[in-house]
Amino acid sequence: MDTEKTTIEWAYEPIDFFEGPMRFASEEYTVDIQNGIASAILNKAQEPVPTSLLQSITDELHVIFKARKMFAGVSYKLSGYTINYYKADGSKKAHVLIAETAMYVISGMHVDMIITNKDGTIIHDSKSDRILEQKDKIDAIRKASKNAQVVNMALNSYSNAVSDPDNEFVYLYEIVDAVVTHYGGEKEAISRLGISRARWKRLTKIANREPIKQSRHRGKHNVIRPASQEELDVARSIARELVERLSNNLK
Repeated sequence: MDTEKTTIEWAYEPIDFFEGPMRFASEEYTVDIQNGIASAILNKAQEPVPTSLLQSITDELHVIFKARKMFAGVSYKLSGYTINYYKADGSKKAHVLIAETAMYVISGMHVDMIITNKDGTIIHDSKSDRILEQKDKIDAIRKASKNAQVVNMALNSYSNAVSDPDNEFVYLYEIVDAVVTHYGGEKEAISRLGISRARWKRLTKIANREPIKQSRHRGKHNVIRPASQEELDVARSIARELVERLSNNLK
């Protein structure tokens, strides 16, 4: 009996890794993410699913999750997949692969605010606004990553920075290196991305020159110290901005 619908599902942890439902459409499939399950629904039912298509979806899924990881400061664990083949008579056949990738570290919380008018109508919901804004940013990164390897390199570096906080600034500076290499120099990179020179220099100073134990050149200093929370916040913010601007420039 012919297959009428094909879906592929991955489980992920933590189940609240995304703050709300996410949907991303590609030419061959649509990805829905919520409540600990990431589902890819093929636009055209196929049995079996070609290995190349399965790999493409898996790669894109990791880009989406790494982009969320960048904004959340939270890593993830993504399971193996289940392929579901739905038949015309309502039956379903499943193919399951058990595997796990990535570890996760929880950090950071958002304090949200809902503002209503005197009639109780919501006029501002900070969580909803943030989810929509991040969805657009993640989508830009997803699209750019398909054609620009430098976006994948920058995203992987930020992902490693979250997973390995003892070497965080080493990885964040890799983003600077990747961008400079891609554009053929620092001056051209700053100009093409439209980032302020002050913010660029702030990141390079924190990550590359300060006597900080997480930094790239910590071995050149006789005395080192932990990064302050302000330095961590600023470096992360500027590095995220670089990834976002790079993705918007190349999508």
